[in-house]
Amino acid sequence: MEKRENQSPERATDYVMNFDPGELCLFGFEGVAPDAALERWIVRERIGGVILFGRNIRSRDQTRELCRGLQTIRRSVSDLPLLIAVDQEGGAVARFREGFTIFPGNLALGMGGGEGTAYRQGRVTGAELRDVGVNLNLAPVLDLRHPDGFPGAGIRSLGSDPGTVAALGMALIRGIQDEGVAATAKHFPGKGRAAVDSHLDLPVIAAPESELRGRDLPPFAAACSAPVAAVMTSHAVYPALDPGGFPGTLSRRLLTDLLRADLGYRGVVITDDLGMGAIRKRMSAGEAAVGALKAGADLILVCHSPGEREEAFAHLAQAVSSEGPAAARGEESSARLRALRERLKCVRSPRAGAGVDGKGLSEEIARRAIAILRNRRRLIPLSSSRPLVLLWFQAVEAEDRRASSWELAPYLSERGFSVRTLRFPGDPSPGEIGGVLESIRWEERPVAASFDAFRDPGQTAFLRAVFARRPDSVLIPLKDPRDAELFPEADTVLTAYSFVPASLKALAETLSGSFRPPYQDK
Repeated sequence: MEKRENQSPERATDYVMNFDPGELCLFGFEGVAPDAALERWIVRERIGGVILFGRNIRSRDQTRELCRGLQTIRRSVSDLPLLIAVDQEGGAVARFREGFTIFPGNLALGMGGGEGTAYRQGRVTGAELRDVGVNLNLAPVLDLRHPDGFPGAGIRSLGSDPGTVAALGMALIRGIQDEGVAATAKHFPGKGRAAVDSHLDLPVIAAPESELRGRDLPPFAAACSAPVAAVMTSHAVYPALDPGGFPGTLSRRLLTDLLRADLGYRGVVITDDLGMGAIRKRMSAGEAAVGALKAGADLILVCHSPGEREEAFAHLAQAVSSEGPAAARGEESSARLRALRERLKCVRSPRAGAGVDGKGLSEEIARRAIAILRNRRRLIPLSSSRPLVLLWFQAVEAEDRRASSWELAPYLSERGFSVRTLRFPGDPSPGEIGGVLESIRWEERPVAASFDAFRDPGQTAFLRAVFARRPDSVLIPLKDPRDAELFPEADTVLTAYSFVPASLKALAETLSGSFRPPYQDK
């Protein structure tokens, strides 16, 4: 049970709250160990949960100790556990790296795995999270991949078919939750059509209601019946579903009428980060926190800014301190969150992923996802007798903005290729490229590993010059395969839909001929 104190004088009114406003908060923090500021949030303000990012993670042992310390602090005010969340989707969005299984990600899974594979991946992910003390995974993504959507988000989708996305998503959810970790279906009601990155600004999804209900909603409807422990909101406007123009996170029509009443969802609703540009450019964190609560959200997520965390908490506390709609909503949300924490409290030791070999499963998914998109010159497999020059653009991982240390060259070298790597920033300037084209020797075969070239005009211009000068080049889009559409002149194109080590290994195996995927185009 909750260890509660009497209401403080400044909150004393005729209305008596039966919950602490902090219960409704899921906040990011700085550092790799609990400090005085974080202890204040947990003990004095009694926040309900925290979210981990790369800035909080150094190793598996350190993370385990961090989570243990957080729960120790929490036990001084409550018998129910603190929610400790992380984005562990796999692929481009996976906060845990060293010492954890690194799966290729959703699009690779959608291309190279069935329900059984997805369930096993969920079991491994859930077991590894439980081992270090994380009890809430903000995954899986159930957004459909859409040709008009923002290319950078497509790789996080399980695919473009609603039935496939629903089936694989449910399998992931079952796997994660069978290991005692709460899963989260995101981003309701689906933002695969969004042409704008909501980290930067507010997308407007103008699809008709019949399209949204017929295609985008079915994976979430399936998740509601699973049932998934949590659903995360979308920072996008859906005029056909809410003519008032409210983003999903602030829309009562979407969170209360559609999700609760129509789909019958009874679990926890979590907002996406209120510090993202889609919300921050239009209102303060405090206004957004109260608006989301009134719309039907239960847990308010603020990830990065200390000032925004303070403001969101202060506004929530003020809004629920006297009887009214916000207080009533706070009571409902507190009850749902208490039920979730009760379930998590009852979880005993995890079943360790049912004995699944995570590394082997990751490599299996990666190989099955390899696609040869073009092989007009019949160059694949490449001859190892000819040296390669690898054009490598710096991969930057989502949200944490960490530069990836993974590279393709070592895997090619292991398979007998002589490789020279030329490294560039993601958007190189003409000065940074300089005389690179002239420096590529004719006996070398260029292998260009693009990374979000659609974002970077410098990268795009350089690669176009490469393919014009050297038509025998090989293109490997390392992230979203729509990079290939930028370069129709590239005759030899293959992709892994991922850039994690298992996928780089599978690419090297394909280029060397030790693995032969089906040829998908011409």
